[in-house]
Amino acid sequence: MGNKRDEKRAFLSDAIIFDVIIMLFFLLLAIMSLNYNPRARSIPLGLGIVGAAMMFLQFLVDALPRVRSKLRFVSQSGILAGESQFQPKGLGTPGVEAVTVPDQTVLSPQEEMKSKAVEWWRLFRVILWLVGFIVLLSFTNYLVAVGAFVVLATRLEARETWKRSMLLGICVNVGFYILFEVILEAQF
Repeated sequence: MGNKRDEKRAFLSDAIIFDVIIMLFFLLLAIMSLNYNPRARSIPLGLGIVGAAMMFLQFLVDALPRVRSKLRFVSQSGILAGESQFQPKGLGTPGVEAVTVPDQTVLSPQEEMKSKAVEWWRLFRVILWLVGFIVLLSFTNYLVAVGAFVVLATRLEARETWKRSMLLGICVNVGFYILFEVILEAQF
């Protein structure tokens, strides 16, 4: 029984740390957007404020269990939570196989620590990508930063081919160029 309680406590502390990191990223986005041209700041400022507010609500739900019942729309059991995609065998539509939940195997303490280290490494890499993007954005044009970020992230993290990564980077840059330069006429 103590092991389950420790797992739940560890999960909640990890969730709280993740909530704070993402909330700080959104706040940083909002603060940095104040230096932008007034025509160009509306999207990042709005995204930063809304994202920070949503992450603050998620933080409250994760950090304070009593708040969970008051903010049901935020928690997993809330009104916006979807129904489970997994059905027990035999209860699905005839002729269609049901998706089943894989067996939960018990991991040894060493395997658990290794699994946890892998999770933290993934989170650290995401943070590094975001920091790298912010640094590149401060030294180059936004189209160069966005294009490089998309190409490198899809190639190195998603393990796509260089061809697909470059194509996606070009498409994202064309979309950003049309949105910010042609439609909004934003001067960076």
